[in-house]
Amino acid sequence: MKRTLPMVLVAVFVLGAIPLWITGFSRGKGAFDQYYFHLPAVERFAASWPRVDVRDYESATTPGYHVLLAQCARLGVSEPIALQVIASVFTIGLVWVFGRVLADRAKRAGIGAIQAAGLGLALVCSPYVFLPGVWLQPDNAAWLGVLGMMLIASRLAREPQTDRAAGWVLLGGVVLVLLVLTRQRHAWTAGLVWGGAWLGAAARSDGVLDPWRRSRAEAIGRAASAVIASVPALVVVALFVRTWGGFTPPMFQKQISGGINWATPAFCLSLIGVYAVFLWAWVWPAVAAWWREAKLGVVVVGLAAAVVSVLPVTTYLYEPRATGLWNVVRALEGLGLTLGGRTTPLFVALAPVGAIAVCALVRRGRGMGRWIAPMAIAGMVVAQTVNPLCWQRYVEPLFLMALAMMCLDAQSVEDERGAPLGRWLPAARVLGAGGLALVMAALSAQALVQGESLRWERPGAGETTADRPEGERP
Repeated sequence: MKRTLPMVLVAVFVLGAIPLWITGFSRGKGAFDQYYFHLPAVERFAASWPRVDVRDYESATTPGYHVLLAQCARLGVSEPIALQVIASVFTIGLVWVFGRVLADRAKRAGIGAIQAAGLGLALVCSPYVFLPGVWLQPDNAAWLGVLGMMLIASRLAREPQTDRAAGWVLLGGVVLVLLVLTRQRHAWTAGLVWGGAWLGAAARSDGVLDPWRRSRAEAIGRAASAVIASVPALVVVALFVRTWGGFTPPMFQKQISGGINWATPAFCLSLIGVYAVFLWAWVWPAVAAWWREAKLGVVVVGLAAAVVSVLPVTTYLYEPRATGLWNVVRALEGLGLTLGGRTTPLFVALAPVGAIAVCALVRRGRGMGRWIAPMAIAGMVVAQTVNPLCWQRYVEPLFLMALAMMCLDAQSVEDERGAPLGRWLPAARVLGAGGLALVMAALSAQALVQGESLRWERPGAGETTADRPEGERP
């Protein structure tokens, strides 16, 4: 299963991408971002090498991805389709590694490969993974780095020996540098390694505060070493911020400005709630066990999430609150379904589902490593809350990866032996995750069919970046 599952997931992506590459398909968001932003950035760096000017260029991200592809262009691989195929290595790597992660966790949980495959297909078919894999976008290169940081943190959380942990801490520092050179906003993943190093001081226990109670000095020392290892990456981010005069290159600062978006936590919990509905057969045993043992806890978490969804303004507003699930919010508003003209009832219903699902899965999980995925979700929510643009593309891939890991970590053979409907759980898991994957595939197909058709021409002698559309596109 360790090889079969990753190969199946990679094959699904490649088989979907090849027809688009062969036909030169250039419609929709993926092609738009490639031809108006990322390809011009690659060409700019290739033309000016070795004097690469990173003070302003056609991407809102740090330039690592573009500089790497610029080197490929300088070696003669300059045609867009060739660069697209080369760049797809990052997506293939992401899908392969994620497939291995699912296979490992499924084996430990006694779950069959077919059940785990649905969780992987949901990621592969997501328009926010598939489209950046076909066209030139740095998204999946960054998600590969985020996944790497999650795995390193998980390994640290399970490693009780400090001398062995030192190597993983160092590796985390190196991966973090590469990650922030690709996408600066993922500097938040440093916190995963900090947390993993802390948790590892009590890897043989099961309480998140055990490192403080049992081995305070060792826990502090390990966490401090992780913080020190992340300093180079944080310095890299600081240097770019100083160079740009902000958190993005100047040409994007008008669009990506405005401070905190308080609707982001409610949106994120609601989005997870949507996934949990499809993955109910994975989530239900954990929720049922929690309800039997601590009903008050379930009620408190649900009410807290409902409050989070009611306090901020959660109506549709382009661009701060747009794309993905926000389109459903807009449709409901068209039917007059809002609460007080400022709150969507969709989030009030879904946010408690998402919060309860996450908490139940964490509670049901085993070992210190179970804390890393929810830490990643929390870190992503905080990082995106300070981004004025609450777009689904910024969070969906991480949520799909983290939730899949949590679902597998929380499963046990007792769920199928003793629980009501237990014998139907395997089939329900396949149908639920498979249904989510089909919805994702349909959304990707819709983005291609209904996407704007581009008539791209190479920049003329008098064209400048001012002649191109400004800012990212949702």
